[in-house]
Amino acid sequence: MPNHVARLAACALAFASGLLLLAVPAAAQHTGTPASDTSWIVPRAPLAQARNSLRTRDAQAAVLLMDTTLVLQFTDTALSRMNASVRDSAPQDFAHRLAARMVGSALSEMFDHGIAYNLRALRGARVEGNRLVLEDLAGKRVFDRVELNGRDVMNDFSPAEASRFAAAVNQALRR
Repeated sequence: MPNHVARLAACALAFASGLLLLAVPAAAQHTGTPASDTSWIVPRAPLAQARNSLRTRDAQAAVLLMDTTLVLQFTDTALSRMNASVRDSAPQDFAHRLAARMVGSALSEMFDHGIAYNLRALRGARVEGNRLVLEDLAGKRVFDRVELNGRDVMNDFSPAEASRFAAAVNQALRR
């Protein structure tokens, strides 16, 4: 497999592993409940289904406020760019092109998911500059240290949009 396809696969797998690892600590932060009650992997949801949503400035990731959860996921734009990158970097010979397409399909399927976080386990939301801070009941930050293409996802929002979203999250927590 050519280097560029291997690098793409390695970066994507590292990011996915980070997302999966985030689900475990988030669950462990809320004592007395099974891990699946706090955070879990879900299929990606259309932005239109969310009560409110917030996209990163580069439109690669989004946080969705659903009825009972927050969901961190890739956007359609990010998945399209990833698929185009794999397609455009495919080598000319058949075997390498086939391997690149298989890797691309696997990555696309893997990234067509998000991490849901139960609102009942959340204390509140606030904005610090460009950063959306989601704090659990123990005071620990949720979805912190998630990187995409070397950028901190939770620190990549428009301050005005992040403030609007944090207010919507806090209102949902009061219901």
